[in-house]
Amino acid sequence: MVTAYDLKPAFQRLLSPVTQALAARGVHPNTVTGAAIAISVSTGILVSFYAESPFMLLVLAVAMVVRLALNAIDGELARATGRTSRHGAVLNDVEILLSDAALYLPLALVSGAPVAWVLIAAGLGIVVEVVGMIGAARDGASRHAGPMTKPDRALAFGLVAVVLGLGVEAGAWVDGAMLALIALLSVTFMNRAFGRGGI
Repeated sequence: MVTAYDLKPAFQRLLSPVTQALAARGVHPNTVTGAAIAISVSTGILVSFYAESPFMLLVLAVAMVVRLALNAIDGELARATGRTSRHGAVLNDVEILLSDAALYLPLALVSGAPVAWVLIAAGLGIVVEVVGMIGAARDGASRHAGPMTKPDRALAFGLVAVVLGLGVEAGAWVDGAMLALIALLSVTFMNRAFGRGGI
């Protein structure tokens, strides 16, 4: 099944001028990963205080895109500069978990949003990523099976944030979106944990 993760190489090529510029300036890939954490966590905290502001919800969606861009850049930068390391891999895993929580959980604070469904969807996303990390720790091969990969989750949560940010009130459509996410994440969990090459 084709997922947004399959577009990662094209996304990295699009960002290659930025990667090359950072490499030329000697920027360490861990600095880029740290920036992704800082942007995600600070945005998530800020939006938590202003969850009723449509503008802040649009800022949240932008932060999701920036976070994905930094994710795409740090790995390419590490390879381009020969700075791949176990410490960098661990920091990348930490970034995934922290950023997912920071960027997705604030949506539960929007009036009318289904708190339980948002929490379950965000939590399942984290569980799915942990399964991939277990695979990498066991045999060096991370699990990226879909249908709901990291960029797919960012797209789904980002679209919800954009629609809310454009002034559409939360209602049954958010419930439906979260339930669909939960269903797809459940399939993703099964694929990564018990599918071909699972843990």
